[in-house]
Amino acid sequence: MQAVFLMLLTVGFSLAIICQGYPLLSKLLWGASVLGVLVILGVQASLLDIWINKPLRLIQEFADGLANGEFAGLELPSSPEGSGGELAALTRSLGRMAQTLGTLLERVGGSAHAVSAAAEQLHSTAIRIAGCAESCALQVATVATASEEMSATSQSIAENCQQAAANSEDANLTACEGTELVLQSLAGMDQVGESVRGAAATLDQLGNNSEQIGAILGTIEDIADQTNLLALNAAIEAARAGDQGRGFAVVADEVRALADRTTQATREIGGMIAAIQNGTRQAMTVMEKGVQEIEHGSELSLQSGKALEEVLMKVSELGGQVDQIATMAGEQSATTCEINGSIHRITEMVQQTVRGATETTDAAQELLRTAQELREFAARFHQ
Repeated sequence: MQAVFLMLLTVGFSLAIICQGYPLLSKLLWGASVLGVLVILGVQASLLDIWINKPLRLIQEFADGLANGEFAGLELPSSPEGSGGELAALTRSLGRMAQTLGTLLERVGGSAHAVSAAAEQLHSTAIRIAGCAESCALQVATVATASEEMSATSQSIAENCQQAAANSEDANLTACEGTELVLQSLAGMDQVGESVRGAAATLDQLGNNSEQIGAILGTIEDIADQTNLLALNAAIEAARAGDQGRGFAVVADEVRALADRTTQATREIGGMIAAIQNGTRQAMTVMEKGVQEIEHGSELSLQSGKALEEVLMKVSELGGQVDQIATMAGEQSATTCEINGSIHRITEMVQQTVRGATETTDAAQELLRTAQELREFAARFHQ
């Protein structure tokens, strides 16, 4: 095209120069040459738009579609006939790039799905591990508490056994003293029996005296009733006398009040005397039973003396057994302390496991968020 343009331009100018002697013809040739040049330039501009600008616009639209992730319905532009080899090479390169990018995004999407599924499974597993670890920590803490309590109990048992051994020796001495006291109590019971019999006789006399006091109180109550009746009659007579008998009426009221108080006091004393008589009878019954119990107690004291001798033998045997138990309890306490230390170490390990599971859960959650973002990114380029 450029060669034809130069040839026509050269011919036109040459003819114009040759025909300078003919002004009209020279102008026509000059005009034809300029017109031909303009026509050729227009044709060349049209061909330039068809061969270069249009393919470049299509390539630009294709590249913009790739940049925006619009893969769906995106077609690679074809190179028009007559376009340069560079545009065709550029078009083919863009096609290969689009194909490679699509394949890469498909792989990224598949990997994102796989990573998301793995992250969800890891998150669920980490949560279960954390739950199991926390449950295990609670169980270990419970066992540790029970172990500490058992250790304290074993130590307390050992101390109590040692104290029991000492008490056993004291009991042996006490049993020996008890035997002597039983013998002394036998003599004391005989004396108590005589004293109780004397007290019973005294109570019998007290009962008789109480009956006499009751008879006297009955007489006093009768007198008080009669006095009350006389005071009532005097009050009636004073009321009949009017103002002159008013002072006498006051005295009659006071006498009647004293008679009432005397009657009430007499009844209270009578109740007390009755209670004393009842208590005396009960005391007599109790004392009679007491005498019987004392006699029975004397027999039991004799049996107690024999039982104390047997107790002395049993206490001696018990002392040896308590010593053995104290030794075993001490060994158990030491073993329990070792177990307690091991449980504390296990507790620390379980706590570390809980912290690790928590960190794993957080990491899985972060991985899940990253995988979700990657899936969204890959899905955006497949729309």
